[in-house]
Amino acid sequence: MESEESRRSIRSMAINESLLSLQMSSRESHQLNQSYGQLAQRLNSEGIQVEEQIAALQQMIFFTSSSMDNIQSAYEGGLIEAMSGLLSHAQNPHVKQLCRAIIMIVSVLGGEKEEQVDWTILSASLLTLLFDSDTGVSDAGKTTILKMMKLNKQFVSGLLQIGILEHSAEELIKISSDQMQISTSQEEVPPSQLITMNILEVLDKILNAEQIKFFKSIKLISALEKIKNEGQTREMKRKAKNIQDLLNEDGQAEKTEIDLENANQRIATFEKQIQTFTAKIEQKDQSINTLTEEKAQKDQRIEALTQENTQNQQKATTAEVLIQTLTTQNTQKDQSINTLTTEKNQKQLRIDQLTQDNTQKEQRILTVEGQNQALTAEVRQKDQRINTLTEEKAQRDQTIATLSREKTQENTQKEQRINQLNQEVQQLRQRASASEGQVQILTQDKTQKELRINTLTTENQQLLSRATRAEQQVQTLTTERNSKQQSIDTLTREKQQKDLSITTLTNENNKKDQSITNLQRDKKKAEDQVAEKQKQINTANNEKNSAEKSFNENQKKMNDLLKQMVKEKDKEKLSQIPWIEMCKDLNNIITQWSDNKEKILQRQIEICELMIEMFNQKEDDEGKKCCIKAGIVKALVNIFLKQDSSYIKVQHARAFGVLTYPASDDVGLLIYSQFPFAGLLKLLEHSDANIQSNAVSSIWNIILAGAHSTSSTSLHPHFDILATHGGIEKLYQFSNSYSANDHSKNIAVVCIGYLYRAKMIEIADMRKAVIDRLKKLINYIGNWGKEESRQALRYLDQNLINKLEIAKDGFVIPT
Repeated sequence: MESEESRRSIRSMAINESLLSLQMSSRESHQLNQSYGQLAQRLNSEGIQVEEQIAALQQMIFFTSSSMDNIQSAYEGGLIEAMSGLLSHAQNPHVKQLCRAIIMIVSVLGGEKEEQVDWTILSASLLTLLFDSDTGVSDAGKTTILKMMKLNKQFVSGLLQIGILEHSAEELIKISSDQMQISTSQEEVPPSQLITMNILEVLDKILNAEQIKFFKSIKLISALEKIKNEGQTREMKRKAKNIQDLLNEDGQAEKTEIDLENANQRIATFEKQIQTFTAKIEQKDQSINTLTEEKAQKDQRIEALTQENTQNQQKATTAEVLIQTLTTQNTQKDQSINTLTTEKNQKQLRIDQLTQDNTQKEQRILTVEGQNQALTAEVRQKDQRINTLTEEKAQRDQTIATLSREKTQENTQKEQRINQLNQEVQQLRQRASASEGQVQILTQDKTQKELRINTLTTENQQLLSRATRAEQQVQTLTTERNSKQQSIDTLTREKQQKDLSITTLTNENNKKDQSITNLQRDKKKAEDQVAEKQKQINTANNEKNSAEKSFNENQKKMNDLLKQMVKEKDKEKLSQIPWIEMCKDLNNIITQWSDNKEKILQRQIEICELMIEMFNQKEDDEGKKCCIKAGIVKALVNIFLKQDSSYIKVQHARAFGVLTYPASDDVGLLIYSQFPFAGLLKLLEHSDANIQSNAVSSIWNIILAGAHSTSSTSLHPHFDILATHGGIEKLYQFSNSYSANDHSKNIAVVCIGYLYRAKMIEIADMRKAVIDRLKKLINYIGNWGKEESRQALRYLDQNLINKLEIAKDGFVIPT
């Protein structure tokens, strides 16, 4: 870790020494060339921090742009090649921006005579530095631009030709919108503030330059007005006010344009006011309709509640009658229950008496039975006695038979005694028979009493059952009565609540009626205001029609003059063509919300056809540069990116294409400075094959100009921009699509070959497919493709991996 820090410190010291030697050797060109070379080599070495590279490049661009001698020394010292190497290896976008700016300054000013320099190309490159998001890079851009203004006054004209006023306005608006979303601490100066001050300082210097003419940019004045009102510092507000005053006082603008602009603004204001009043009227109409509907719903609700209340009252009356009837029935049933209860009590008393009688009779029966048993036992005893006596008699008869004679008297007495006993036995038998009869009578009486008891018990149970059912009925009726009473209470409460709701709804209805009356009165006022505004709009429309008529007349004169210029080929007059006005028409993008779509499209096609007529198959670099600097390329790219694809026609693509070919490399680089690739790549996805063909041809012409502007052994300068937009993958997909024609596919493959100059094609499948197709194109019988594919293979052959793929099957690139 310590060794790495020490190595880094040594490299930083080496860079500082190189910068110091660069400043010390400014008077001797030989030493200066060596210093440039050493510094470039040290910046290309590994391990240099990005911040150190940016700081060194800032010092280099400051020193280089300070004089033409320094620029010439840098050109001769090989600084372009060194910066190209750093550009190809660098990953940081700010480093790349600084490298491109140094390359552009040295290549444009060092390689040509001062009177032959195209200041617009240099201006476009430095303008990207000024607008960079890194404050250091932006400072470098500002300082370099100010130094260039001191070196040559034509540089100011170049800045105005590329539209620095419009570009600055767009950048200031963008910074202002971004600044609303970013919050910084009060102690830290936000980068947007520094960049804004850089732009304002450059604009102040340009507008204060002598003998210059510039248009009054409405967009820039609007952006400055916002800075003047919302600027973060007093210095920023003061500069914005000074620049705005210069634009208003010295800026040029045609009266027709101003009148048309004012009329359009007034019409837009009136239209917004009408839309506002219309929206208010619609809202009030909706409110009235809503209130009317609510009123109708509440009327229906009130009517329904009234009907429901009437039904509830009827139900309550019916329930009261039913309750009275049930009350009467309950009273009758209560009386019946009381009667049955009295009868039940009486019968219960009778049952108790019968039970007591029965108990007494049972006791008497038990007593008689006891007596009967005693008599029976006595009879048995007497029978036994009789039997004993009979046996004794038999014995005595035998004795008598033996002693009959002796005891005749005794026998006679005994017979008398026997007769007496027999009589007594008969009496006893009679008494037993009488007792048995009494027992039978008592038994029958007992049976009858038991039957009577059972009958009374059954009747008692029936009476108890009837009494139970009657009690249940009483309980049921009592429950029903309580339930009905609760229902009556509930209905009474609901009736009171509904009466209260009806009162509330009636009050709300009255309020809504009052609100509807007020809204209708407001609507009448709004309609009167709309009528007044309509009168103002009609007046403004008349003014607009007059302004449009004057504008159309001027436009017609301009078109006639343009056609005359085309016929006369007068380049001096051609530079005076009002491309800016055409650019305004092209900037009117057609979206799904646009009005007069067909009219806007017709105007766009007219401008495009005019461009095609002017530049098709004509090497008119001056005219094309004038057109590009006015913003036509940027406007067309904006159409490609934002306009509905159904409203993008082949004339749009052809108008862009005629600017790219035939044209010099300077024109191609100027087009490249307008960042066209995103829009052109989107056209490759269009359903029209002719639009696709024009788009890929334009891409090829821009890539070809970039290839010619740098060393054939270095990475193509447009590679990074296209890679950022995914352009290489889109070109490869386009070369394999079914919708494109073969010629367009061939152009796409050659573009990929040029872009990977001295660089390996990373994706193996793409590398094989591209190289195989380029090999086949060498033997292509068409008018285009042989030499281009041969050169593309030569570029790819500088990388070892590509070279191995090319050399497969013994292939050799033809010379």
